Amino acid sequence: MVEERFWRDGYRATSMQEIAAATGVNPGSLFKCFGSKRNLYLAALRRYAEADSPRAFLLRSFDVPLTDALRGFYEEVIGRVERGGPVGCLVSNHVGELASVQDDVAEPSIELMRSTQQLLRLRLVWAREQGELEADVDIEELAAHLFCVLQGLYVLSASTRNVDDMRRASHLAVSVVERQLRRSPDGDPRVR
Repeated sequence: MVEERFWRDGYRATSMQEIAAATGVNPGSLFKCFGSKRNLYLAALRRYAEADSPRAFLLRSFDVPLTDALRGFYEEVIGRVERGGPVGCLVSNHVGELASVQDDVAEPSIELMRSTQQLLRLRLVWAREQGELEADVDIEELAAHLFCVLQGLYVLSASTRNVDDMRRASHLAVSVVERQLRRSPDGDPRVR
């Protein structure tokens, strides 16, 4: 519930009093436990990073074929729109705001974005090492493309909420990857 408040309203617009009212926890207890809104936000960010973030999804995706992992990765964002859940991303929704707040609040959020992109690169490297992707695939270029598609999905989910356009974009991103799959001599993609 705390994470969702920050996710929906941003860091500045979320007050400790609103969180106390939403959770039913006495404001004094929140301050005693966390010490400040900053610490509460950082705790919510850690929880998001471990459970709900794209990075968490990627960490859970190493045991499935790359294209299935990417479909699931993008479908997670689209599904939130369809279910009426929080849209966009806790960090991406407010990255502009976060850049203007104190560094010790902004930096962990921005680092989560960096680590997500890095993990996406590692997932692609791992797929190449497993024989799923051609050896000459430009991992940096492909990772940048897939990450930018993710950010675009976040923007659409928080603005137009056009699920059809989001699916079109995610299908195109996965098809770009499918064209990079290693092929068997008969032309079929190799799946481990």
